[in-house]
Amino acid sequence: MTFRFLTRWLPVLAVMLAVPGSGALASALPGITVKPSPQVDADPADMANFFGFSVFGLVSGSTATTPVTTGLSLFVVADIAADGSFTSGDLAVADGAAAWLNGSLSQIAFTENTAGDDTIELLFTTLNGAAAGEFGPLSVLTLMGEFGPTPFAASAPLATTGVFGTTRLNAATSAAIPLPAGAVLLLGALGALGLAARRRSA
Repeated sequence: MTFRFLTRWLPVLAVMLAVPGSGALASALPGITVKPSPQVDADPADMANFFGFSVFGLVSGSTATTPVTTGLSLFVVADIAADGSFTSGDLAVADGAAAWLNGSLSQIAFTENTAGDDTIELLFTTLNGAAAGEFGPLSVLTLMGEFGPTPFAASAPLATTGVFGTTRLNAATSAAIPLPAGAVLLLGALGALGLAARRRSA
């Protein structure tokens, strides 16, 4: 199934720039830290087989000397299978005719929440455009709504009736993956053996 995220008019839209802070946002994407700033919120957002978001009046937190006053249009086109695997996907955020933020889909994570909104997280890499310097190398688009246990299935609400929820676009970073404790101990033991061998030869 091909899910296309296209621009639609949103009757009610709140745009928020998060105040820079040290706390990271929760994410189910392995090895990814979602930053609280810069952040763009669209609330509510009309999500369906043709998803749509429009963001108006955004002023970029790190580039306030060139504020966006004409509104942003967010497009995502991705070929996503029922199991959440994908063959391709692209992000395109435009400020009028100018490219504001573009990227390529790299990972997808889905979290079902029986006590509240489910979340779909789309990780985009190789960012470019006017806001790429602010967002850095990675961006995460988070969709929040009632998607059901298999959100990308042909019978799921996204592909049938649509879902009315919220969206959030954030900068992200890739967390360093630490060496396992066993590998650290092994490296230490090898170093000790090398030192002992040098002492014997001396």
